[in-house]
Amino acid sequence: MARQHRALRTREELIRSAEEVIDDVGYTEASISAIRHRAGVSNGALHFHFKSKRALGEAVELAAARCGPASASAATPPADTGQGSTGPQLVPKNGRGPVSDTSETGPHL
Repeated sequence: MARQHRALRTREELIRSAEEVIDDVGYTEASISAIRHRAGVSNGALHFHFKSKRALGEAVELAAARCGPASASAATPPADTGQGSTGPQLVPKNGRGPVSDTSETGPHL
């Protein structure tokens, strides 16, 4: 049972690390090496859980989908704060996101 728990923690850490790297540099620029270094796991451990970068990216998307729409909108910072999100998102931190400046206050006249 302890091995299963450790394997689950490793998988979750890889997904979290992949989310962070993708959030920082985008999916295209995110490297498997950077993800595994951030997670603190060996190359073998990464490939035990995920056969490819695409499989890891799909796991990140699945984890984000499990959070649901309410979590996604709550995790997205208002456009004027410039603060990053801690929630699972695959968009780079560039100030552009699904929440517009007028979403809560109405149009500015």
